[in-house]
Amino acid sequence: MTKSSHEDLFRDARNLQKIAIEELASGSIRDAAEKAWNATLMAINGLILARTGEEPSNVRLTTIAIEKKGIRIQLWILSG
Repeated sequence: MTKSSHEDLFRDARNLQKIAIEELASGSIRDAAEKAWNATLMAINGLILARTGEEPSNVRLTTIAIEKKGIRIQLWILSG
């Protein structure tokens, strides 16, 4: 498995977000929601990686990192 950098995760999250916006515009609400959620999770993991040096390998570890390591996360609505 290739180790990601936080920049890679942020870039991939932004690209996935753009795809989600396109799918929403075309009426594919379920696919858009799935991609938007994955983009959000990817961005949060990028933040955790940038702050701690460790990338969570699953959603449970992401939640633990947020709670136990005191990482504060602000989510912005990103313009497309």
